[in-house]
Amino acid sequence: MGPNTESLLAELLQRARETSTARNELFARCRSIVLLMAQAYARHFPAARLDASDLAQQTLLDAHRGFERFRGKSPGELLAWLRQILENNAHDAARRLYQAQKRSLKKEIPLSLGDSSPAARMDPVADTPGPLDKVADRERQRLLHHALQQLPTLYRQVIVWRHLEGLPFAEIAQRLNRSRPAAQMLWLRAVKRLRQLLAGTPLHKDFDIST
Repeated sequence: MGPNTESLLAELLQRARETSTARNELFARCRSIVLLMAQAYARHFPAARLDASDLAQQTLLDAHRGFERFRGKSPGELLAWLRQILENNAHDAARRLYQAQKRSLKKEIPLSLGDSSPAARMDPVADTPGPLDKVADRERQRLLHHALQQLPTLYRQVIVWRHLEGLPFAEIAQRLNRSRPAAQMLWLRAVKRLRQLLAGTPLHKDFDIST
């Protein structure tokens, strides 16, 4: 953000508290920046299938509606606030996708595979809630997001596939072009690393090798 843009946003921010016209112009000026943030977030979590344009639009709409609660005075504080709203919306969208896919997977599991079957014990997909299903509050979401960002790309991807999309190991192995045991070992290493990053947080116990 150049000095001219920052100066303009600072002026609009001050006027936005007084008139709706200035507020509309302020968020119109922020749209391109928010869209770039949304595109970066969508690239970072491809498995969540986030639409960057929709995510940016929802973020700006929420910010416009909740502008009275914003207490910042600088463009930097405004952008940080918008980023937080965007992250919250992205987490909500990812969780909705996970829930929808989990319900879909439940319908696809053959009735012959009861809880006591070897296949169900070896590859629980839909009947056992995953850790992301338990992340109910914003703080836990932020902790998880921060930890995932620190993982190597392949580790992060296999955790997203397994815990966000609820994919069975057979499909994960196919996507990785590896054998199923190799995919399971990769997932195991990824979970162990994630648990290390989450040590001392409420999420640490949610990720284990039985997930």
